[in-house]
Amino acid sequence: MMRKVLAIAKREIAFYFYGTSAWMFAGIMILLSSWLYLDSLFIGGQINLYSFWSILILIFSVFIPAISMNLIAEERRKGAWENLVSAPISERDLVLGKYLGALSYISYSLLLTLPLLLILNKLGGLEWGIVISSLLGIFLMAASYLALGLLASSMTRSGIVAFLISMSLLLVNNLSGEAFFLGKLPLWAKKIFSFISLFKRSESFFLGVIDIKDLIFFGSWISVFLILSVIVLKSKDRE
Repeated sequence: MMRKVLAIAKREIAFYFYGTSAWMFAGIMILLSSWLYLDSLFIGGQINLYSFWSILILIFSVFIPAISMNLIAEERRKGAWENLVSAPISERDLVLGKYLGALSYISYSLLLTLPLLLILNKLGGLEWGIVISSLLGIFLMAASYLALGLLASSMTRSGIVAFLISMSLLLVNNLSGEAFFLGKLPLWAKKIFSFISLFKRSESFFLGVIDIKDLIFFGSWISVFLILSVIVLKSKDRE
């Protein structure tokens, strides 16, 4: 199985890195987040990476749905999906392969933050233990965003519809971790929204704390959405 999964992942990676648009897209995303952060950094006069991670998460809420929207939807729209599923490749292989390929591209995008982090380290010195923990938190959030986006892409033949579905759900999920939103909810609803909020789960990473419960949550989130993607595709293949 892994040979087929890796072959599909390599195909996706080639799609991202053999064209200039993907490189430019990732570069623009990092430049935009860095510019927004540096603007607030110099106004505040101190180095506070928490605001940078918050900006990056918000941008990822749009950036990752744009990556994931055509992972499967475009294949189905063009009729290429029928050729893929007629080959000796299962829906599980396709979902995992496409997920790993897109996740590799997102990981590359995260690596583009290193020049900014090195500059900030020169300016004021960073606690690299907290930086590494924060990057892990951002990576897990991005991986979770991508899993949700992949499910949205598997549910429709329209990439635009998949983009709108995943972006809307991610923005709502981000909102569910905000105090001003939680403060308006009854206690039972507050507990539910706090529990499923990816942003809430990532906050401990930004403080340098890696909690096993949060790792299990992110792993479970990713697994559930990937499994749902496989189930959706199998049900559509029977239609």
